[in-house]
Amino acid sequence: MDVRKAVLSDAAELATLTEQLGYPADIQLHQVISLETGVYVEIIGLVVDEEYRGRGLGRFLLHAASDWSRSIDCYRLRARCNSIRTESHKFYQNSGFILKKEQKVFDSLL
Repeated sequence: MDVRKAVLSDAAELATLTEQLGYPADIQLHQVISLETGVYVEIIGLVVDEEYRGRGLGRFLLHAASDWSRSIDCYRLRARCNSIRTESHKFYQNSGFILKKEQKVFDSLL
């Protein structure tokens, strides 16, 4: 299986996937540079279509994210997931991630 960067023609399918997460957002990774926690790559959204879950595609995407992180000389990968996504928690922990903390997120619309 190949992983490629999303292109504009993927927008409808990406929207369908992010709706399964409950968010109208892109699926992406980004590099974070923080004084408090250092440099790392964060998974902003990782989702496998409900029809294809349990077939190893999530792990494949994690490997691709890890490969990309290493390609930019970043050796720490972080994922955040909503507290209600208990299956996601199990997935990350079974994939070698360690729970670091729990938090609340506050927004202010300007």
